[in-house]
Amino acid sequence: MQKDKIQFFKSIFRGFLLGGGFFLGFFSTALLAVAVNGTIKTWTSGETLYASDLNTTINSLKTAIEGIPNWTKNGSNAYYTDGNVGIGTSDPKSDGTTNRKQLSFGGFGAIWLNNDSSNPFGIDTVSNKLRIFAGAVFNSFQIQLGNMAVSDVFTPYMTIGDGVSNRNYVGIGTSSPKAVLDVRGTANSNGQLYVYNSTASNGSGIVMDSASGGATLSILSGGVTKGAYQYHVTNDTLSMQNNSSNGVFLKLSSGQVGINTISPSQALHIVGDACTTGTSSGITACASDRRLKNNIQPIQNALDTILKFKPVSFTWNEKAKENFGYENGQKDIGVIAQDFEKINPEWVETTKSGFKRVKDGFTKWYPIKAIQELKSLFDSKNVELANNISLLQSENEILKKELTQLKQQNKNFQLSLEKINKKLEGMNYAKR
Repeated sequence: MQKDKIQFFKSIFRGFLLGGGFFLGFFSTALLAVAVNGTIKTWTSGETLYASDLNTTINSLKTAIEGIPNWTKNGSNAYYTDGNVGIGTSDPKSDGTTNRKQLSFGGFGAIWLNNDSSNPFGIDTVSNKLRIFAGAVFNSFQIQLGNMAVSDVFTPYMTIGDGVSNRNYVGIGTSSPKAVLDVRGTANSNGQLYVYNSTASNGSGIVMDSASGGATLSILSGGVTKGAYQYHVTNDTLSMQNNSSNGVFLKLSSGQVGINTISPSQALHIVGDACTTGTSSGITACASDRRLKNNIQPIQNALDTILKFKPVSFTWNEKAKENFGYENGQKDIGVIAQDFEKINPEWVETTKSGFKRVKDGFTKWYPIKAIQELKSLFDSKNVELANNISLLQSENEILKKELTQLKQQNKNFQLSLEKINKKLEGMNYAKR
């Protein structure tokens, strides 16, 4: 009977002990293995079983059992509710809070989310980076976060929403990007790429829009009220403007530039005053070299021509505002194109909108020529007047000489008369 008891305990202990450790494994419900500290007594066949040895062994096993962490088994699952868990490390870290538990890895740590070691999906940490990978770890689709070079942010591919990069391209909203960054989506009034300062009432950013108004690319600085650069694909225009001014407007198809107008009618259309500064004489012709010109003829009858000009004062109307940017009711002075057309049709042209305008390039030289003609006429009249004065002076000298002679003759005649009178008086006296 004593031998049977001894054999029973020996069988139990041998089932508990394996390589110096205690395995909690009653009836195949094992969860984990723990180290056993203390003295474990084993007995050989025929050896006497003492109470002290048995108590020591039981106490060692009790201590090991009480030191088992608080793992709870639930069916085929187990969960841990006390402290942190370390995998590959004996010092799992905590974030210092009481409501969060940590899972710490020692060395090269990774969590694989599938069982295919050749094509894993999971999360790992390496070189101060957090990587989310799909495929072979070192040649996979990855997103890396951490302290790294900018070029390592997407290595080598990245998926965002429905987009996936290809050939080092990144696509958002597309699986086949056509450029380094390819952004696609449905029409949106805020654009497909929007950079905006949400803390300011007027943000800055880039807006690409393909709404019903036509595709546009806009660069804002402090909102449209502060300023915007805009390329309008449908209208084929480029503009720099804000809400308070039409700014600079370029119509790319025709090459026309508008300043303070969005409807330029000429190559350069300025609404407002223009000023040039510097040492030059201002706006000049592009070329004036004689070697570039044929059929050179002087302008004729310029003075008579400009005397036909009829400068007038007037106010602009609504059509002028719609087509050229003039303010309706604004007072101005100028000429009438139809009047100029009667003088010389070459001085007038018709714009694309059907309105007539005077070519200042023709008319501005006529006043110069007219002044020259007036100077020539003045000079000729001066010569004629000088000749007449000289002639009159000569005639005056002759008359002066004749007058002197007449005076002398008159004096002599008076003397003769006096002599005759004296003689007559003597004769009359003698008769008495």
